[in-house]
Amino acid sequence: MQKLFLLILPAFLLAAGAKSEPDYDILARTINFLLFAGILYYLIANPIKNAYKARIEGIDKNLSQARKKIEEARAKEEFAKSKVAKAKEDATRLIETARIEARQLTTKIERDTQASLISMYDSYEEQKEFTRRASTRKIVSDVLEEAFSDTSIKISEQGLVDLIKKKVS
Repeated sequence: MQKLFLLILPAFLLAAGAKSEPDYDILARTINFLLFAGILYYLIANPIKNAYKARIEGIDKNLSQARKKIEEARAKEEFAKSKVAKAKEDATRLIETARIEARQLTTKIERDTQASLISMYDSYEEQKEFTRRASTRKIVSDVLEEAFSDTSIKISEQGLVDLIKKKVS
């Protein structure tokens, strides 16, 4: 360890710098630094201020664009919400209209069916009456033909009427 100390000792002695006169160089260095800082400020201050202002304006511009986009998005959202609400109202109205139309069609079909059934029943009754009359005519015609074709039978008018009544009933 002693050897190491002897080896490092000259480095410490040389670094100590033994001067006998005082060091007044600090005043000149301070003045030079202040001049350097002043020149540096004079040369760099405006570009730095301009860059800072440009950066602030850029950020402000981006912020205003973002706000504008947000407002547009909100407006679109409100528009879409109003369209959805209107579509729901329209759908409700259409459903109600469809229900009303379905009820009306149902009643119309029921009325038409009822009228058709009544018409068919009336037609059936008329056909039945027509058939009854036709059969009555045929029977009367057959009886009269039979009565007039046979000469041996002499029937009075009253007898003929009674005979027709028997055949009809």
